Amino acid sequence: MSTYNEIRHILAQVSGHDRVVTIPKMYIELTGNLAEAILLNQIVFYSDKSSRKDGFFYKTHEQWAEEICLSERQVRHATKKLKEKQLIETKLLKANGAPTVHYKLLFDNLVNWILTKRQNGNSPIVSNDTDITSETLTESTTENTSENNNIDNARVSQKSAFRFFEENGFGILTPHVADKMGSWIDEVGEDMVLHALEISVENSALRWNYAESILRDWSNKKYTTVADVLAAETKRNVGRERNAGNRGTAHTSNRNYNGINF
Repeated sequence: MSTYNEIRHILAQVSGHDRVVTIPKMYIELTGNLAEAILLNQIVFYSDKSSRKDGFFYKTHEQWAEEICLSERQVRHATKKLKEKQLIETKLLKANGAPTVHYKLLFDNLVNWILTKRQNGNSPIVSNDTDITSETLTESTTENTSENNNIDNARVSQKSAFRFFEENGFGILTPHVADKMGSWIDEVGEDMVLHALEISVENSALRWNYAESILRDWSNKKYTTVADVLAAETKRNVGRERNAGNRGTAHTSNRNYNGINF
């Protein structure tokens, strides 16, 4: 058996269990972080059990919490780090009719990473930061504020989408809505979700499905940052004002999303 296939066989044998959380020491050495090692272990376990031909599978944050005792914030942080290491991919796909984060193991990358680490004798210092106390829910948004010059930086850094939802009349943040909101945050970033919620407030449409429809519209239009949205709004309003001027009529700029089917 080749070294490559032998590693694949070993990984399949040691990864995952539905009642006992086991973490192969190799994953801890490779990632240098317990939360990342736990999540990677489970993703390896599920990698060959998906019914999808593309290899993606989905888990909600509630399911992760039940299986491996990691909070939503810990899963988001570990997912981000594993993606940066190019060990996994994520996609926002429908599951049970709702957008849900799907995961896929990049098996070849993992095997190559293991071989390289072992050959070089590199074992990073392990950090026990599963509580991730240094990371807030909004840190992912503040990292991008330098490129989004038109965003109110103070608003982004101090408000989370979840808190904004609860404080602005949308009602109780149910687990179902929180999971869907979390999926969108994973996919497009918290600043985009927060911007959609703010537009909902401006239009007196205090419903999650209204904000989600805005997010879906932006996703279809390939907008990836709030700066993209603001640039599109500016371009649209300039065109409207030019047309209004040609007709000799006044035009008032607005961000009414009534054109979207909710």
